[in-house]
Amino acid sequence: MKPLLLSLCLWASVAGHSIAQQTTVVNRWISPVTKDFMSLPESIYTDQQLISWGYTQKTFQFEAYSEEPNGDNVTAVYRWIMPNCKESILIAEHELTDAQLQSWGYRDKRLQFYVPVFEKIGNQGE
Repeated sequence: MKPLLLSLCLWASVAGHSIAQQTTVVNRWISPVTKDFMSLPESIYTDQQLISWGYTQKTFQFEAYSEEPNGDNVTAVYRWIMPNCKESILIAEHELTDAQLQSWGYRDKRLQFYVPVFEKIGNQGE
């Protein structure tokens, strides 16, 4: 029985993507451009990059998936930029259409992370 357990442990450490999901920490930083906060995942920018660009006041917000996990209960979250004011928003996939966001002037859609999707239970607030 021990060789089987050891084999399973070795397989789990080698094929860790299927057992342990890759996550990233999402922090809030104060933007030097907008003087407002931006939620930025550590998987995209390093602290050194953000500090060199003038971002300050790093604050932990939450953890999210950095890679799309298996299953149907997750959604992608994208950052959209408003070019004329450099403001950005985070929008979950299917929350608004790309065409709608583009008609409002948003551009430069970029994947940020993945989050779980939870079903509503009962008749909450409807």
